[in-house]
Amino acid sequence: MSSQAAGSLERLRTPYSAYRRGRPPFGEYEEARYLPSGDRYLLVEFGDRLNIIVNCKALAFEKEIKKSKIPGILETCVGQLAVLTFYDDLIVSFVELVAKLKEIEKKKISSIEETVLPSRLIEIPVLFHDKWTIEAAKDYSAKMMKPVEDNCEVVIKYNGLRDLDQLIEYTTTPDHWVANMGWMPGNANAFPLDPRYEIRAPKYNPSRTWTPQGTLGVGTADKVIYPLRSPGGYQMIGRTPVKMYEPEQRNPAFKKSIQLAHVGDRIRFYPIGEEEYIQIEKEVQEGTYRYRITSYDLFSMRKYLEFLEEVREDSEMELRKRPWSGGAHHV
Repeated sequence: MSSQAAGSLERLRTPYSAYRRGRPPFGEYEEARYLPSGDRYLLVEFGDRLNIIVNCKALAFEKEIKKSKIPGILETCVGQLAVLTFYDDLIVSFVELVAKLKEIEKKKISSIEETVLPSRLIEIPVLFHDKWTIEAAKDYSAKMMKPVEDNCEVVIKYNGLRDLDQLIEYTTTPDHWVANMGWMPGNANAFPLDPRYEIRAPKYNPSRTWTPQGTLGVGTADKVIYPLRSPGGYQMIGRTPVKMYEPEQRNPAFKKSIQLAHVGDRIRFYPIGEEEYIQIEKEVQEGTYRYRITSYDLFSMRKYLEFLEEVREDSEMELRKRPWSGGAHHV
């Protein structure tokens, strides 16, 4: 079995009952690590393997830091498994800051199962197997003199799916948890909350020199939407007409931030046809498009752990069907 499949199965074998017995989830440290990260930066790391539970712990920790209003902390940034703090060392020393943050970790974050986080639901329309990403793949083949297979077919075969319809089903059925914002403004790394629908894909090697703005890409375990035309290596399975990044902040959805998504949001993809794509694109350009965002939801870690317990056996069965679970291959 490949290392990536073993990791996925290990995550599934840490259900609610095991967590209640004191077993930490896959990849989580028993105690956070406090690491200097350059002048006036402190990295608080909660694990070394991607896990939504660990990500929620980092997110909850960042929120507690903001509530504590520790003198000297200038800014915080939460990532997949860690929180980075930027501080003024003339106000608080590294040693003092570590002591204060360890106190927060001990008193506020010790019982992750009790964590309840605000979590917006963002619905994203996607035109699957669109002509623009197909054109980008053909251009890559021509310029690199390295033929690449239709990207949707790559993902279908790599995951042992029947056809494009099942690929769409596996992409649109689960909500996706935004665990990280990175590598360019507006990019959200999102992972399915339901492990039964986990799909993976090998990356381009070498990467493309350009990818259409709005491309929905599938990587090793996550999905991303390219906020701008840019280089990239994820397999392209569709394209959305909505913006993930709007520095002009014309649309009300961007009133508080130039990025549409934030860590802790959930994304739900839904399929559209080309005619609807063109209509939405027109409304986005005019600034009249109404983004489908539900902002009053809460995400309960206890309920999510219970859900993982309920679907654990089905998830393991699904995962074992994936061709990559018996050995990864690359393009």
